[in-house]
Parts: sequence; C-alpha cells; structure tokens
Amino acid sequence: MPGKLYQISFLAIAAAVFLCLLIPARADESEDLWLEIINKKGEQYTLSNRLEEIKAYQQSLQGQLNQLNGQLGLTDQQLQAVENQIDQLDKELVGLEQELDKKQKSLNSQEDIRHQATRRLYKTAKGAWRSLGWLFTGDLSLAAYQKALLDRVRQTILDINGQIALCRQDQQSLEQVQSELLGQKSQLASLRSQLAGQANQLQAQIESALSQSSALGSRLSSLSQEINEAMVRHQQLIYQSKGSCSGRAPTPNPAGAPSWRFWGRGTEHGVGMSQYGAYGMAKEGKSANDILTFYYSGTQVATLSSPGRILVSKDGAAYDLLFEEEYLAGIGEVPNNWPAEAIKAQVIAARTYAWPYAQSYPNNVICATESCQVYVGGQGKRSFVDQTRGQVVTYNGNLAQTYYFSTSGGHTDDVGDSPSFTFDKSSRSFPQAARESKNSNFPYLRRVDDRQYDSSSPYHSWSGNLTCSDSQKNPPNADYRGGTPISQPDMTLIINAGLLKDGGYLDSLEYSTSQQTILSWLEEEGTTPIENVSQLELVKMGGSSDRIAWVKATGSNRSVDEGSITGTRFRYVYNLLSPERDWLYSSWFDLGQE
Repeated sequence: MPGKLYQISFLAIAAAVFLCLLIPARADESEDLWLEIINKKGEQYTLSNRLEEIKAYQQSLQGQLNQLNGQLGLTDQQLQAVENQIDQLDKELVGLEQELDKKQKSLNSQEDIRHQATRRLYKTAKGAWRSLGWLFTGDLSLAAYQKALLDRVRQTILDINGQIALCRQDQQSLEQVQSELLGQKSQLASLRSQLAGQANQLQAQIESALSQSSALGSRLSSLSQEINEAMVRHQQLIYQSKGSCSGRAPTPNPAGAPSWRFWGRGTEHGVGMSQYGAYGMAKEGKSANDILTFYYSGTQVATLSSPGRILVSKDGAAYDLLFEEEYLAGIGEVPNNWPAEAIKAQVIAARTYAWPYAQSYPNNVICATESCQVYVGGQGKRSFVDQTRGQVVTYNGNLAQTYYFSTSGGHTDDVGDSPSFTFDKSSRSFPQAARESKNSNFPYLRRVDDRQYDSSSPYHSWSGNLTCSDSQKNPPNADYRGGTPISQPDMTLIINAGLLKDGGYLDSLEYSTSQQTILSWLEEEGTTPIENVSQLELVKMGGSSDRIAWVKATGSNRSVDEGSITGTRFRYVYNLLSPERDWLYSSWFDLGQE
C-alpha cells in the first residue's frame, strides 16, 4: 500500500478529528485494520491478475473455437461435395447397368440367331443347298456358306462381348471410385464428429471461463467496497491525533520511578519504494527507471496500452475520470517541485498501483487518500504523465505490486519480514511459513539499503518525544533530548490499553480514556492489569527488518510477554494515549529507560 508524505492540510486534520469524535476508535485497528487492508489488497491484486489470465484464456479458446467452426464449415462443404459425386456416380452406374442389360439382351439375341442358323444349316438337305447354286459364283460350297454365316454371327457376338467387357470395366472403375468416395465420406464424417466434439469441449471451457470471470468480477466489486470502507476507517484512525497542546500534559512521575524516551527511523510499513529515497536518487542524477528497478528488485519498466477510465472515491462522491489525463495528472503523494525523475518514478509506481482498478472499471473504485493513493485533482503531474504514458513496473511480464511509502530510515524490508504483512491475528503470531510465502510470492519486494539516498527526509531519524514547540510534520532528530520522557503512570496506561481484548473495550478507547476506566474494562474482560511498569523490552522481527514484533513489559505484579502487544499495536496505542504531541512514526523504534 502506498504511504504518505504527511502533506495534510489543517482543515483536513480538523475534519478528520471531528469525524473521529463521532466514531469511536479501536486501539487494535492499528494492526488489525492495516492487516485487513493489506490482505484484501493482496487478494485484489491476485484476483485482478487471475481475471486477466482468464480473459486471455477465454480469448484464446474463442479463437480456437472460431478456427474449429471454420473447419467444421469446410468439412460440411467437403461432405456435400462427396455426396454430390456419389449421387452422380449412382446415376452413371444405373445408366451403365441399363446399357449392360441391353447389350446382354442383344448378345443373347445374337446367340439365339447363331444357334438357329447352325441348326438350320445342318438340318437342310445337301441337295437343297445345291439347288441354290445358281445364287453363288465361283466354287462356293455349302461348307463355305456355313462358315461365312457362322463367322459373321461369331464376329457379332465377339463385338457384343467386347462392348459388354468394356461396360463391365467401366462399371468396376465406377464402383471403385464410389467405394473410395464412400471411404472419404466416412473419414470426413468421423473428422467432423471429432471437430464437433472438440468444439463442444471448447464451448464448455469458454462457458466455464465466463462463469469464473463473472464470479471474479463480482468478488472484485465487493472486495473494492470492503477495501474502501476499511480505508475510510483507517484514514480516520491515522488523523486521530492529540492535536495541538490542548491535550493533557504528562502525568507527574513518582520519585525514583523510571521513565522512557523513544526514537526511531522511517515511516509506515517499510516495503517497496521510499519516496524520499527516490528524491535522493534523482538529486544524484538517477533516472526514473534506475529508481524503480532499484527499489523493486529484478523488475522492468514496460509500456502498455493504458486503460481508458477509472472510478475514484473522493469526499463521499465517485468520480469517473480519464485514467491518464485526469486521474494520474491529479495524483498528489510527492510535491510538484521535486526533481523530475523522482516525480516520474512516482507517477509510474502510481500508474502500476492503480492499473488493476482501471482494468476492472467500472467494478472497482479507488480511494483518494493515502490509504490508496493521494488524489488531489488538477493537472499538477500532467507533464510527467505524458512523458511516461503507459509505463508500468513489471516482474516476469506481470504487473508488480508497487507498494511505496514516505521514508525508509536507511533500508526497506523484505515483505515477509515486515510486521504489517505477516501478522496472523487468529494465532497472534508471525508464522514463519507466512513470512516465507510472502517473500516467495513477491520476490521483488526485498530489502534495499538506501541510507545514502533517504537521509534527506525529516523522518529518516526521529525522536518520539515531542513538546508543544515541536511539529509532527518536522520532528526533531533521534538525538533530540528536549521532549518530556514518558512517565511510569503514562506507560502503565499505555501497556494496559494494549491488553484490552480484540472486539471488546478496545472499540471504545479514546484519547481521553482514563487509567481507571481502562482498569475497569480489563476487570470486566477478565484480564489482570499490569501495575507500575518498571521495564520494557522490544523484540524485533529479525531477518531483513529492524521493526518491532512484540513489546514486553514487567510490572510490580506481573509481566506481559510475547503474544499480547505487537509493535504496531503499541505504536497505535502510544500515539493515541501518550501526552502532548508524542508520536511514533513507524514500528521501527527503540527506547531508552531513564
């Protein structure tokens, strides 16, 4: 999730504080609500990518189906052509059979003539034939006459036999062609059946993909609503501060009782790009591409065809904006007078972050606060948007999850080592498997040492103990000793507030809640409060992170060990209940006991 640069107007703070007076804050929401947003955004990111994969898969299937339908149409034409050829052959075969029948009848008739002539020749008296001698010339005899007659009949029979043989050859050739065509027809019918089966399977797969797309679209829509509701609440919590010095003064410390001073580094979750680090890199001549590939390890900057529009929720209304020309041009986040390459890097990261919202338009709405990305409107970033149009951060060809924040404090964290991304509320632990899974799923969100670039930020190294003359927008350095240390009574108040149960009186905790009220709530919840805190111990996340996983405490009657108060919860309760303007800007903090 993007962070912020604390560029918040007095009116915005006043309005947010007023809202928070109307809606009680929950102390556990510092960790719970943040984790809810992170997890939902992770789900949103995964579902958006999955939706795009399904859409691409669906388009591929449709292309295959169109190709198969074309083949099916061609097969139908081929089948019809073969059918027509078979029908024509059937007609020709019928004609041949009729011709053969005629020739066979003619042959039979000629054979009858031959038989009759032969019989008559041999039955006729020899004398009778001689009496016809005047009809002949030369030495023509009865035998010669008989032979000539028989030869003529025999030749006629041979001619008819030859014609019959030719007809039968034609018939056999046609029958062979007919057989081949029938085989071809059978093969085409089988092919058509196979193609039709494949088309039916593809159609079923397309319908399944459409169903999945519809379900994912519905989930993304509801997820967007859930995220926006959580972000609105989170925004209220961020601005719920102690205001000016109208709040209560530090509680006097008993004689000899310990007190604590806090200092720390950086802001927010510490994962991804440090905005002040980008500022420092640009000042040293680094390009936007250099900045982005430095903070998002192993990524590339690619140019894609931008989505057309995006829905933005701002001041209780939804705005339908052009993605590039209106929304990105009106992004806040960093000042417009920063170095150009730092602003371009911010615009590209912001474009990448907002891309899934725009791709899901109009089913996804992005908020206009630092819980999403700060959108102020106008055209302040327009020239930088035009110079980077369509440019996004990718990893292995897919959109990267471009988390960013104000200040690293010297280094960013592996996403799996950040307490904001790996806390499991149900077990109240930071499971190693979850940490490893986060690092595996987001290999580009890894620790980057950027002390040389990030040091110009006012939050690079800060003191958590402030006075009325100090500003939370520009806190003193970590070695500042002018703030009033947290007294034992105030620290006991803070630790006891951190012990309230999730979903119980934590919902009612406010800046003005007294120690006595917190003690009564703990009694009702069956939790033994701690008395007279004498010692604090910070347990770090370890790995790539210096942030605090657990705050342990020792009192005069009991101890608070790991599993009760996370660093993020302690930060929230501290910011809510500590006196004056005392403030922890991140969960990367340290303490000194005085």
